[in-house]
Amino acid sequence: MTQEILKYQEIDGKLKKLESELSNLPERKKAAEMQNHLKEGQIRLEKVETNAQKTMENFNKAKAYYNELMVKIEALSKTIETADLDKIRELQHSKNNFYQMIEKLEKELSKINTQLTIVNNEYNTIIKNAKIAKTNLEDCRQKFADAKQKLEPQINSLKVELTEAGKKVDKKLLEKYLQKRESKFPVIVKNINGTCGGCRMAISASKMGEFKDNGYIECENCGRFIVE
Repeated sequence: MTQEILKYQEIDGKLKKLESELSNLPERKKAAEMQNHLKEGQIRLEKVETNAQKTMENFNKAKAYYNELMVKIEALSKTIETADLDKIRELQHSKNNFYQMIEKLEKELSKINTQLTIVNNEYNTIIKNAKIAKTNLEDCRQKFADAKQKLEPQINSLKVELTEAGKKVDKKLLEKYLQKRESKFPVIVKNINGTCGGCRMAISASKMGEFKDNGYIECENCGRFIVE
């Protein structure tokens, strides 16, 4: 294991730490939460609007039917004066049925009106929460942008330094390092009393003998490079 790859990992570790710091900024997480909140609010709003539309359709149908009944009752009342006794009884029975239907209809209209009130209140609540979320999102984005502006020069500088350090490392070794880096870090660890400094598994006797040949070995358990 050459000093060049160890130097590369040292720079890589600093870069990884800064990138992680930037990625895990509270403002970034909060901004993501606000975005999700706004998306959820949009979905709820669409459902509320659909429910409101259906409720209004039912209301208009009920209102039209109510008006139709009132016209029929008025017409019925006029015919009672010229009708014979049987006809009057028949009309009176019909009139009573109409009134029962109207009473039922009025209850339905009252129920629909209550539903509209609920829908309207929910709509107002969603809009209010959305405005708050939008304000918080803009605030978080600005704070994240400020933090990013402070960290980015250091990150960019380390990226340049890492690229230069990578030119001094054996290409095959660097390729192996980069493959391992995706799943584990650090890639290169110390031999700690015969165990891997990464996963703490014991190093076999046969593997220990490879140190003299290569200057490093690959852990049989976690795959990290182990140096003495």
